[in-house]
Amino acid sequence: MQTPQSLSGYTIKMFVSTTSFEKSGDQTERTQSSDSSVGEFDDESTLEFRKTFGYSQEMEDRLQAIRDKDFARLDEQQCVYLDYTGAMLAPDSLVDEHGKTLRASVLGNPHSENAPSLSATDMDIIARETVLSFCQASPDDYTVIWTANASGALRVVGECYPFQRGGAFLYALDCHNSVLGIGEFARKKKAKISGFNFLPDSLSYDWSSFTKQVDKLSKGKAPKLLGFPAESNVSGYAHDVRRYVDYAHGKGWDVFVDTAAFAPANPIDMKALGNPDFLSVSFCKLFRK
Repeated sequence: MQTPQSLSGYTIKMFVSTTSFEKSGDQTERTQSSDSSVGEFDDESTLEFRKTFGYSQEMEDRLQAIRDKDFARLDEQQCVYLDYTGAMLAPDSLVDEHGKTLRASVLGNPHSENAPSLSATDMDIIARETVLSFCQASPDDYTVIWTANASGALRVVGECYPFQRGGAFLYALDCHNSVLGIGEFARKKKAKISGFNFLPDSLSYDWSSFTKQVDKLSKGKAPKLLGFPAESNVSGYAHDVRRYVDYAHGKGWDVFVDTAAFAPANPIDMKALGNPDFLSVSFCKLFRK
């Protein structure tokens, strides 16, 4: 299992927005940052940071080149953007390339037989194949369903899963709020609902608590669903997904894995994750070229 690393102890200076407000006596003065760097480190902290995280000068140069090419607006607006778990900034090159595609294409509603619709259908097919490839998922085993976001994907699972009396929905307490919404669908159909916690010292799940609840809820043949994030929405801890998927599958459960927080920094390999039955990916967090 991975242990979360902390940046505490490193002196990091960065600006967060274009402007700030500072009080001076009874007056409020508006000040603007003139710093245009990504971040500054004191000499000692710089060496320790690079050593601990393998942050080389080559990596810094590559990141700066990407920043100059695709995210120059950050420096132009004197802004540091930190909400990458919410939404990734769209790179300039991606916006330009997509704009060219839209300007050069005549696209209709997919699934019809006219030329514009057939063009859109072809794009849809290619996009689905690309997503399956990105997730290293076989088209023989998985189907891509488009939703507006990860929350929409979770809703589809909740609406369509055959919850019933004698069934169960077990979820991790560090999941996204949208996962909790699946519990409402389970409750309406009289299925049992329970959650399992994580250990405060290691931030990993309490394996004993997890297995006991799965074993307890596994009685009967009614469908049962386990839902949890590949990466904690509370701590950022990357869980040992396959261990939990394998155990649940061994007890006859279906498993839903939310990778909205996990995917931006980790490759998705369905086999390595234990081949969960359902998986959500939020592509608004993955904009890149």
